[in-house]
Amino acid sequence: QESVLFTVSPNVYGMVRDASLMFFGTQRSGDGQSWFHAPSHLWDGWLFDTTGTVVGKDFYKGALSGGWYDCGDHLKETRTQSFALAMLGLTAATNPQWDRDHFAFNHSATTTDGIPDLVREVKWGSDFAIKAWALAGGESMNKAKLTLSVGNFGSDHGYWHLPEVQDTLPAIRRGNRREREIRKDWGSPSLADWAAGLAFASKLWKPYDQTGWSDSALTVAKAFYTLAKTTNAMESSFAYSGESKSSDDLALAATALLWATGTNAYLQDLAYTAGMPTGNGSTCGSTQAASFPASNFTGGFLGCGSDNMRKAAANTDWASIHAPALYAFHKLILKDTTVAKSFGISAAERAALEEKVIHNAIANLASLGNGTTSIVLPTSNKSFSPGGIAVKANPTWGTMSTQQDWVWNRYHTGNLVELALYLDITADLVQSGTILPNTPNPDWKQADLQEILLAGSNTLLGMNPWDLSWILGVGTKNPMHPHHRAANPEGRNVLENEPYNYRIPAGALYGGMNPAATSTVFTDDWNDYFKSEVCLDGAALLTMFATRMSDDTSTAPSTTVGLQRTPGSSLAMELKAKSLGARLWLERNIPATARLELLDAQGKILSRQDWTTLRLELPRSRSVRIARLTTPGGVTHLTLPPY
Repeated sequence: QESVLFTVSPNVYGMVRDASLMFFGTQRSGDGQSWFHAPSHLWDGWLFDTTGTVVGKDFYKGALSGGWYDCGDHLKETRTQSFALAMLGLTAATNPQWDRDHFAFNHSATTTDGIPDLVREVKWGSDFAIKAWALAGGESMNKAKLTLSVGNFGSDHGYWHLPEVQDTLPAIRRGNRREREIRKDWGSPSLADWAAGLAFASKLWKPYDQTGWSDSALTVAKAFYTLAKTTNAMESSFAYSGESKSSDDLALAATALLWATGTNAYLQDLAYTAGMPTGNGSTCGSTQAASFPASNFTGGFLGCGSDNMRKAAANTDWASIHAPALYAFHKLILKDTTVAKSFGISAAERAALEEKVIHNAIANLASLGNGTTSIVLPTSNKSFSPGGIAVKANPTWGTMSTQQDWVWNRYHTGNLVELALYLDITADLVQSGTILPNTPNPDWKQADLQEILLAGSNTLLGMNPWDLSWILGVGTKNPMHPHHRAANPEGRNVLENEPYNYRIPAGALYGGMNPAATSTVFTDDWNDYFKSEVCLDGAALLTMFATRMSDDTSTAPSTTVGLQRTPGSSLAMELKAKSLGARLWLERNIPATARLELLDAQGKILSRQDWTTLRLELPRSRSVRIARLTTPGGVTHLTLPPY
């Protein structure tokens, strides 16, 4: 008869952003003031010397402590850590107005720390990379000693208990501190993402820097960027593979370093120099810029080969950051004419580059098309697509294509990110009055794509066949069996340690499933990690999307409501609230027995009673409440003011 309760507020996405940042607190390793668990894996980096404390040896206790855990395990993976750092850094750099100081470093603290929350998390992720750089020799870095992943996929990955007790575990094959191996794993993609995140961090942290940390971060960013180019090889990780090349990651790194330093060499690497490394052992081929000047960059990582920054049906995720790379170039370098000029880009060249950015973005959106709604966007090449380029989506769920069903919401959220970035770029072009040289009077179809974006967002937040919000701790109804070792004791396999209680890993993006699938039968099972796993890379995409969508400037009140279906005719009772002198009353027009519930603004039931009279005096309250009246004729709600 009635939907689950949900919050209506201009600040809904701000709430989601805050929750998603709390999940980063859950995933912190080392002594990271996690609100969720005690300091953990403080021995990382130790290679079995007698004391584990000898600083100055190649490796020692705590040499690689810190960073973020990967998914529902306690591995630290260079691919997802670097991706998360790059996305958080990009988000903080491009949307500083939505980076709030709502938390202290420890998310459970009752005070804040005077530092925007995204910026603070970016510094934490950067610290791990700086440790790894220092351990490899610092300015005279020996790349053979550069280690950016920690944990064994057998014994360590198989451990299921709280992370803080793992170092003390006596049993073998359960991930004790002797078994937390350190792994090189890195290739050009993760090195480039580390470089991008560190470059963002170096400038973002500058206003709060009292120790010279920002200079160190920039030094490491430059070193990792150079190593990414000269290595020119893909990752060698057991868990993360499948990228075809890393010109997208290198493009983001070059943009971040250009933004942080103003050095023209990074602009040349980014958009002009021919024959740049692809990151997979090759060099970039011809861009066809002469034949297609409106859509193809003349060189650099953005103009790598004939496809440039256009991808083939790949969702935005750790393996594909084409859309974020294009967005970074627009937002940080090209958006403002004066800023672009400061980087040596003329007004005419700026307009030409903006045109290439948007047409690459349109091609990427079109590659994700899947559904009955078709939205035609402008094209720069009328001979190939005279009617424009169609973007297709499911109008009910706002879904487009996804690469696979494993952790489906990760790919769905990546599509939402891509839609949001496109809408932001086109809004900037309209607002600035930018005239593109080969695309006169474009119709960017912003309203149509906004509808798809909101449908997809609603699907994520609970408007789906299961009434489930896929973001744990957000909304009235969530899955309750995540594949996460620190949260869920259902998989506990370490009998030497005491059981622990289930805790909600707030802000985690649950793997979930496609609401448009042939079968929508959903089973909430901790061991079905295709659906129940929660991961760092998904959290980064969720934070990016929610931050871009947030609006914390509104002072409009929030209310909690439930949509109702009334069988037959209209409701049998009319419900009113009246102030009578110093008292607040509820009144109705029929004295039949009904069930009255008072709820707080989050949907929690405060009181419940059978109501038989016409009028009822209400207890005093300083907050907004909801009166919910259930009768044989249906359900109605009334928002009650503070009293």
